[in-house]
Amino acid sequence: MPRHQGKPGTSLYLARHIGQRYRVAVTYVTDPYRVLITTPISIPPPQAITEALNQSPDYVDEELRDAIRSTRLYKYRFIHVARRFGVLPRESVDVNIERLAATLRDTVVDREVIREVLTEKINPTPFKQIINKIREGSMSVRIIKAEQYTPTAQHIINQASKVDTAVQGIPTTTILQLLKKRIEEREVTLLCLNCGWHTTTKVKYIQEQVKCPRCGMRQIAVLKYGEDPRRTYEIARKARRNQRLTKEEQEKWQELTQTALAVLQYGKKAITALAAHGVGPTTAIRKILPKAKTEQELYQQILEAERQYQRTKPFWNE
Repeated sequence: MPRHQGKPGTSLYLARHIGQRYRVAVTYVTDPYRVLITTPISIPPPQAITEALNQSPDYVDEELRDAIRSTRLYKYRFIHVARRFGVLPRESVDVNIERLAATLRDTVVDREVIREVLTEKINPTPFKQIINKIREGSMSVRIIKAEQYTPTAQHIINQASKVDTAVQGIPTTTILQLLKKRIEEREVTLLCLNCGWHTTTKVKYIQEQVKCPRCGMRQIAVLKYGEDPRRTYEIARKARRNQRLTKEEQEKWQELTQTALAVLQYGKKAITALAAHGVGPTTAIRKILPKAKTEQELYQQILEAERQYQRTKPFWNE
């Protein structure tokens, strides 16, 4: 399937069809190249997908509309459209939106909401073209049953696992393995606060006990991505000499000492935690490292911290 084209409609429709056909809760995630659909129980994927993609145009259109009605986007857009049509007042009002939307199903308000979602967010034309080509026989669907997830699938599983408390149908052990692989491949910059030695390397190459190869000290700080270690070390030198620091330099020095303390106490485990998405020294020291007695516990805590960051990142300033 070409990049972007048809994926929003395809994923929404397939999730709806499979959920209705097998009476299960279905979740889906898309990106420009992939669609991930998961279910809490095993279903026969070839049969489910073949059935879905060979339905009549009328059935597909109605299922897609019903799928849209079940989304949060529909409810959000419904409020704005209802206000434009005078169904709801402009000011905030306490009303059950789901019940009101069900009452106004197939009315001009409902049809306008669906039209706007289809036009602005989904663009069903490429999806319907795909369905027609499959029915006509000019496009075929190839289904491959794999025992393990391919490298192509790993990215979207990682993205889904950051947000969902439990990605349905995907074992937690698999999610943790993918998380470990992702973090181990990340590059981090280490800086010795004593002598200024620094290096940038992948997490997987770091020793369990970290110390400076130049001076032998264990005051090793972990820098944020893109930080200049030389300029950062100048802040450390000023602080160690008790020279006056600006407010920004004071905050940076506090952050450096926090990461260095974490590395001194926990070694590579601290660097692993700090390499995760959205994890700063405060989160690592207070929420992750004290609870991580084993490697599995470490990655479980990191996974929860990444999910928490995804849920709250609009309010973060870290």
